[in-house]
Amino acid sequence: MIPKFVTAIFMVFYISTPWLPVQSDLLGANANKASNNSHHLIVGNVTPVRDTEIFHQIVTKSSSLLRVVVEDVTYPPPGVVPLYTITCIRALDQYMDGEGGYATLKEGGVGFKNVTLHLKSQRGNGFNFIVEVWGHL
Repeated sequence: MIPKFVTAIFMVFYISTPWLPVQSDLLGANANKASNNSHHLIVGNVTPVRDTEIFHQIVTKSSSLLRVVVEDVTYPPPGVVPLYTITCIRALDQYMDGEGGYATLKEGGVGFKNVTLHLKSQRGNGFNFIVEVWGHL
């Protein structure tokens, strides 16, 4: 038997962390439905009243035969002084079939004023990401 305070702590943590998978997905309840095999990277969360989208870029790289293609995306661009504190970073994979790329956080991030994402394709494929950075003053 799990004590009630442990369950309450888990529920508060679970509700406040949007990056955790939904419980029904953990149990395989959606196994018979069409699945979305995108490789999204979402760090942090957006508070609609407080946050604004401070960076939006579509990043596309074509495939190269038997090679992995990579690209780094940096906010703010060189020569721009950052004013906003980052609260959410989204790299949304537009390939829904699992053939898209992967995004990793390379530098900076939530709580910083800068971020660098490393985008990488699967061997022999390209990638197409929508990169969004949200923040507040």
